[in-house]
Amino acid sequence: MSDTILPGIEAAARYVAAGEAVVRAGEPGGEMYVVIAGSVEVLDAEGQPATRIGPGGTFGEVALVDGGPRLRTVRAGPEGRGCCRWTKRASSTSSASSRPSRSP
Repeated sequence: MSDTILPGIEAAARYVAAGEAVVRAGEPGGEMYVVIAGSVEVLDAEGQPATRIGPGGTFGEVALVDGGPRLRTVRAGPEGRGCCRWTKRASSTSSASSRPSRSP
């Protein structure tokens, strides 16, 4: 990984293969993700890519706030790199922070 990535974030990264679903629409939520490398694709209701999110971008913040089900499926982009999961609780080793920043 890049030297510019904070060690705590890199340690919490979940690496995903190209095209692999990170979250699926309808699944229970409760965490958000920060893209630390590569990209992810947010799929529309028909399963087609609607939006691409690159490094530094976030997704899943609605589920983090309201704990409701995922609204969209998000899959790794063609680069198949990594995402970092941020949860409400810092008790898991996959949590990088108990206070994720709010996305714009």
